Amino acid sequence: MIEIPGILGKIVEKRLITIEQAKKKRPESEIRMIAENASMPLSLQRTVASRRGISLIAEMKRSSPSPILILPTEPVSTATRAQPLFLS
Repeated sequence: MIEIPGILGKIVEKRLITIEQAKKKRPESEIRMIAENASMPLSLQRTVASRRGISLIAEMKRSSPSPILILPTEPVSTATRAQPLFLS
């Protein structure tokens, strides 16, 4: 497997361990049966295309790679302060 540096690598490594542990709890045949009987996943493209007007996809987080801390009580002022960083 390709080694992924940084925090993303740590997340992938931890997730792979979790997957291996989960595989030991259920036989593959049971997992296959569950997957085959699962409903189809929602289509983001179809959902957005079926809407009239403005569609918005947003992600809210407490911090980002930018140097500004995002405070949950001040999202508008945070976005206003951050805007010059991303537009320059």
